[in-house]
Amino acid sequence: MQTFSLRVKLVVIVRGVLMVLEKRLIDRKLLFFDELGEPTKLSEKEFYEAYEKREIEISADQPYLGRVPYVRNVPPDISCFPKKHGDEALRRRKYLDDLTKRGKYKLPGDEDMIKKLRDIAKKIGDACAPSVSTIRRW
Repeated sequence: MQTFSLRVKLVVIVRGVLMVLEKRLIDRKLLFFDELGEPTKLSEKEFYEAYEKREIEISADQPYLGRVPYVRNVPPDISCFPKKHGDEALRRRKYLDDLTKRGKYKLPGDEDMIKKLRDIAKKIGDACAPSVSTIRRW
């Protein structure tokens, strides 16, 4: 489902009726007018609930805005960072995954963790295993 901003003059289709967002009211409701000039007030919550139920559609044809004002609010992934930082993050992930796999997301005790860290370091070919305090900080 696309994310978009509720800009003035956004054209939407509510149950088959073409409506245009005119403005936001003082009580934070959205004021829409249909083709005949009939006003309809919706709160943002009502609007988004109807959008999720597919009762409201965003019209692909936006005569006032030119295009649908989509918002790209995707969190950055590992490819957005320098390779060195990405490799370090993947290395940390291997340690944390192996340590928490056994205890269902709970870290083992210090003595068990030291042994486990050495085993993981050998398995992934790491020259030096991180300390227990470093793992807890991660």
